[in-house]
Amino acid sequence: MSATYFVRVHSEYYNPLQPPERRILREIVELGHEIGLHYEPRFYSDEGLDLLDAIDADRALLAGIPGVGPVSALSAHQPLLSPPDFATIAGRGLTEVYIHPEFRAMRYYSDSGMNWREKTLAEAVETESRCQFLIHPDFWNDTATDWFSNLDARRDAVVAELDATVEAEKRMLRDYLARRDQRDAEFGKLLGKS
Repeated sequence: MSATYFVRVHSEYYNPLQPPERRILREIVELGHEIGLHYEPRFYSDEGLDLLDAIDADRALLAGIPGVGPVSALSAHQPLLSPPDFATIAGRGLTEVYIHPEFRAMRYYSDSGMNWREKTLAEAVETESRCQFLIHPDFWNDTATDWFSNLDARRDAVVAELDATVEAEKRMLRDYLARRDQRDAEFGKLLGKS
């Protein structure tokens, strides 16, 4: 089974430019899958950006991550909140899965709102040879929970990651400050200063 994984560039919950996420994207490609852009019409509109220019910039950003490769497939994030100009996108020859004829003929399954529509992922894999899934595995849990509690748990996980980053930065700074004179001298030599 192969798939296209659509990635947001401006997500509140992850940053595809950070080392952990870059590794995940490379692993996805190494497994034989494709990276697509989960573009954000509302973000572009709020920022006063041209839709196609912003899509091109975000595609280039993802494609610039070593090991990701070209990014040609698109899927709008929250298209009902800020409907994109699908005709303009199609006219540019870009593959937008919501409107592309090949994808329109496929069955579509989603876990939006933490509930599967029509079939679960496991059921669809058993019955479909080609289909589209809109899934949010970062919100999946081992125990049943409501959407709001899930968002609170996600926030707590992000805060814990940030706390770990801050602690690592503090260790580095303590090490630097303990040997500041030595490090400054080494840097001076690197710059050719005595």
